[in-house]
Amino acid sequence: DLKFQHLEDFVKKLLKSPKHIQLYFCTEPTRQSFNQKIQIQILKDILDKNVWTIEHPKEGEINIDGRNIVTKDRHSKSSRDARSVDVVIRPNKKYKSNVVFFGFNKFSGPKGTATTIYALSEVKRWLKSAMKYCDEVDNEYYFFAQLDGEEAERNFPELNKIIQRYKDRIFINNSSSIAFEIKKYEKKL
Repeated sequence: DLKFQHLEDFVKKLLKSPKHIQLYFCTEPTRQSFNQKIQIQILKDILDKNVWTIEHPKEGEINIDGRNIVTKDRHSKSSRDARSVDVVIRPNKKYKSNVVFFGFNKFSGPKGTATTIYALSEVKRWLKSAMKYCDEVDNEYYFFAQLDGEEAERNFPELNKIIQRYKDRIFINNSSSIAFEIKKYEKKL
């Protein structure tokens, strides 16, 4: 028999577990905004807050629009391929660096859930926009797809094949691996 005490004990254990474990149990896969908060918190937990500023712009506020990274008020109305940026990571002002990381967050639960096909196509469209930007602009802007969940990680080989020419500027991985990839740039600041 399941009693309230059992449920309460289980929830307490989950809340004490690492954030990446919580992604699997504490949020519903279709509720992206909750997952984004957890994914961004993982970045904040791993990256040095004395080095990095991590921003979570409002949905659609910052976009990859062709060869530009723009706010929605400067978005070209003719481009329907513009992709929204979920997180922006840049060095704190004391560092005189032009390095900026633009990220896309996605959590995809087990295969077969309603969002798995849509999620993969959304990631591919975002990567296409990032690759187009990299083709047209040579600067210190980097892009990452921060993908967590069983289905997301199952798609890593396919997604990495898409960006293989862009591995120096576009990264695909789970939350903690993305954070450690960005940490490597601390030595270059």
